[in-house]
Amino acid sequence: MQIIHTFFVSMMLVVQLALSSFWPQTVAAAAATKPVSYGGRIALLIPCVSTLGPSIWVQIVPASPLLPPFQYIYTPATLLSIVPPVPAIPPSHPGQEVMGRFDIPFFCVIPVTPPIYLPGLRMQTLGVSPA
Repeated sequence: MQIIHTFFVSMMLVVQLALSSFWPQTVAAAAATKPVSYGGRIALLIPCVSTLGPSIWVQIVPASPLLPPFQYIYTPATLLSIVPPVPAIPPSHPGQEVMGRFDIPFFCVIPVTPPIYLPGLRMQTLGVSPA
């Protein structure tokens, strides 16, 4: 079991080092990517950690009954508005209505043994309802 744990920890470090060494390219790719809009009601929130710091994995159910739930990741880099750049208020509870734009595939980690990786789309902008 210790060997498996060591393997996962070392793989997590390799991924983080790889992402941090390509950080300028990642930022450039995100800036070059045309953002796509999303919106709906929050079904699930899970705190996690990403390469950008403390994050929240969010599952959003779109308003259309024909679409499945989608997974997004709120990071400290998520903005309320692009110009001027204003940090977004993080989502706080299931049932909140949200809308915004996402840009690139992303992931965050729940730091347990072994670590749990949660994939999603990075929230570029976010607006939340107070309810």
